[in-house]
Amino acid sequence: HLDFYVKATLGKTPLTQLPGMPAPLAVSTPEATALDLVAYSNRIGGISRVTQVIADLKPAMTLTGLRQALIAETQTSVKQRLGYVLQSLGWERMAAEVQKELPARLAVVLLQTHAQASKLVGDTCQPWMVLDNIGLVSERE
Repeated sequence: HLDFYVKATLGKTPLTQLPGMPAPLAVSTPEATALDLVAYSNRIGGISRVTQVIADLKPAMTLTGLRQALIAETQTSVKQRLGYVLQSLGWERMAAEVQKELPARLAVVLLQTHAQASKLVGDTCQPWMVLDNIGLVSERE
């Protein structure tokens, strides 16, 4: 079956036009899509799967697009998780851009939401304050 999720800040989401369509069709930018994937990771296969999809988006992502998407994102925890994911992918410039948008003081957040506490396998990663409770970095090595 197909589930649709509509976020409260939908009107602020950066959009792009799909080329070659018979009529104009605006869709979320790749950078905004990456943030949405992180935000809804527990509903779409988990953060490991989200990381794979974000890796596939790399050719379409830009620093300018990321800046715009980060401005539109209201949840700090989503930005933290995205920064951690980008760092785990080795995308240091994009991760640094996320870091610029974070407040000085951060609460610790779990990388994989809705994971069991007994599965905590890592330490809190600085500067993101993300607790890698699924071993994402060790999966990628």
